[in-house]
Amino acid sequence: MRRAWVLVAIVTLALPGTALAHVEPKPPFVSAATDTSVSFDVPNERESATMTELVVETPSDVRIVDASAPAGWVQDFTADRVVFSGGKLPPGTTLAYAATLRAERAGTSTLRAVQRFDDGGAVPWKVELSVLPASGAAAPKQHPERAFVAAAVGVALVGLSLLLVHRLRRRSLQES
Repeated sequence: MRRAWVLVAIVTLALPGTALAHVEPKPPFVSAATDTSVSFDVPNERESATMTELVVETPSDVRIVDASAPAGWVQDFTADRVVFSGGKLPPGTTLAYAATLRAERAGTSTLRAVQRFDDGGAVPWKVELSVLPASGAAAPKQHPERAFVAAAVGVALVGLSLLLVHRLRRRSLQES
């Protein structure tokens, strides 16, 4: 029985986890072909350095239409980059930086954010933004067969795991 739990723990730890983004867009989605205000919530997770600059860069299919800096900060933006500077974000605090974005096509767009600190350090982040189809646009092609295959694989893995646990338990009881 213990072997089964050890095996389950090893498999669980071996599966890839999802890294959390620390620069988070709110909302995490925009509609294609529509100007949308997005707030980037940015925490300063450094223990001994103050954040002094935030740079957000967009891919070619997302444009920055406008930007608004929080009090005490200034912004400088182009269509593909906004720099918030001139302020201070102390350790352990969070601040929201705003931009109006316009995405050209539906899908997932990855923005790049870089936090810069007064000690010379910099921390880059990938910021995922979901782009929904524009209203009135044709819905993206669905692939139900992929979902069916994924569900079947999941059911098979669970079934095999339960069978393995059952056999190990049965063997353990027979040895007793």
